[in-house]
Amino acid sequence: MKTKRCSRADHKGSAVLPLSEFPTNKRKPDGHQTYCKACARRYDKVWRVQDRKKHPEKYQHYQRAYEEQRFLATPPWVEKLQILALYEQARTLTKETGIKYQVDHVVPLKGKHISGLHCLSNLQIITKDKNLKKSNKF
Repeated sequence: MKTKRCSRADHKGSAVLPLSEFPTNKRKPDGHQTYCKACARRYDKVWRVQDRKKHPEKYQHYQRAYEEQRFLATPPWVEKLQILALYEQARTLTKETGIKYQVDHVVPLKGKHISGLHCLSNLQIITKDKNLKKSNKF
């Protein structure tokens, strides 16, 4: 098994890891990044937090666009109190279990080929991890 030393080396103990722990990069001589996947995740998380502070207008724009799409996808016959109760149920589950839950649109509001409605029959409570993996698909 081939190994490599992580250049960021903020590991406990040895920073020599198997190549499978490094992101691929065709430009590098060995075909892998100089830092491991765990360091890349930590770095990306810090970068996103700093970027959000540095450019709040960019993220406000994303939020406004999402809210506008949700507003346009909400039919007039929707029972808004039932939808709010579903969001509250997701918050309660998060508090009780310690696992982050989110309200997800089964059919995305802004899909590639089809767009769903913001209504109770198109909503489900799932974990944040599953929602991020699902992304904009159904």
